[in-house]
Amino acid sequence: MERIVVIFVISAVILCVCIEPKDAVIFKLTNIECYSYNETWFVIHKCRLKALRRNVAAFYFNGTAIYPAYNLHLHVQLLKRASGYKPFLISTVIDMCRYFRNPYNAVSKTLMDLFLDFTNFNHTCPYVGDQIVDGFYLRPEMFKLPLPTGDYKLALGWYSNQKLQFDTNASFQFVENLIDQ
Repeated sequence: MERIVVIFVISAVILCVCIEPKDAVIFKLTNIECYSYNETWFVIHKCRLKALRRNVAAFYFNGTAIYPAYNLHLHVQLLKRASGYKPFLISTVIDMCRYFRNPYNAVSKTLMDLFLDFTNFNHTCPYVGDQIVDGFYLRPEMFKLPLPTGDYKLALGWYSNQKLQFDTNASFQFVENLIDQ
């Protein structure tokens, strides 16, 4: 009995180590929701997905920060769908002004590596004027977190001066390719 348990544990560890995020068969955005709670501070003009191919959807966002943001924090939560969305793996707050001066957080580094090619949101504070994400799509080779197959939601709460200003919730689907391993 002990031998079977040992073999099972070793097999599970090898399987987890061998799965790389680039081995995803499907890794695509499925839904985007954007809410501005204070339209005198931040106005959202466009927040939408556009299908490029069968398993590729691009995210387009255009918003305007009316007043400069000198103190911007981002609350990041990764939720997994299982009879509703449940907290999974990540829940952290990132000081965005500090991050762009010195990237200190592994979670924020992973997220920003995904977005930097598609946005003008890549400078230090203050943030004012148009904030644009143009044609962002998920690329498995850039996502460094191993995830099991499932539906996920990335909930981003944007805070300025400790007040929630707007939310961006992105749902995505990740399907592992275990057959070609």
